[in-house]
Amino acid sequence: MNHKFFRIAVSALAGVLLVCCDSDKYLGYNYSAEELDNRVTVTGQVRDFFTGLPVANATVNFGGVVTSTLGDGSYRLVYILQADESFGRAVTVTFTRDKYFPLQSSLVIYPLDNSLEARLIYAAPIIRSSSFQDSVCTATVFDYQGVADIDSVFATVTYVDVDSGYTVPRTFPMQLLRQLDDNTGVFQAIVKDSLDAGRLDRHRYSIFVIDKSNFTDSRFFFF
Repeated sequence: MNHKFFRIAVSALAGVLLVCCDSDKYLGYNYSAEELDNRVTVTGQVRDFFTGLPVANATVNFGGVVTSTLGDGSYRLVYILQADESFGRAVTVTFTRDKYFPLQSSLVIYPLDNSLEARLIYAAPIIRSSSFQDSVCTATVFDYQGVADIDSVFATVTYVDVDSGYTVPRTFPMQLLRQLDDNTGVFQAIVKDSLDAGRLDRHRYSIFVIDKSNFTDSRFFFF
């Protein structure tokens, strides 16, 4: 009888130990699952506001988690909720890219299907074309913010001594000659054909534009 009681006691103790040791299985609690549940995947795509084209290499800062867009403008990141955070809260998102205005937005995060698209506004002026004729340098400049937003346009000409290779740069301010439309202007400057009594001839030149927000564009040209 005592032996029978002993076997029953041992069996009961083993059952208690089994339940305690495998509590995750019976209680449905798993530390790894909890950690995974705090990981939120966010996807989206960044495009140009005016053209609709994808913006590659844009920086996406999602609540301190930073990534960059791919060639098709898409991005994907994983955000981990902190101890004091919960689903249903808004996270600040900042999109930045060279020559674009920064964009700040927010996204309310959920366990699944977190997606945020962005359209960035191109800020810098754009040098469409340039030409030289009879010592006159002409440049056509476009700006989405309007011709009035263009602050300064310069032509920097490099003169070279073909015998020694010695070069000298000279910068010529360009004036607005005419306005083709609200966003496009033609700028012009008179440029010397040579320097130092003709020993230095024009070799190449660049056009540099800066707008009133300090965004710039530049292009090199050859004669």
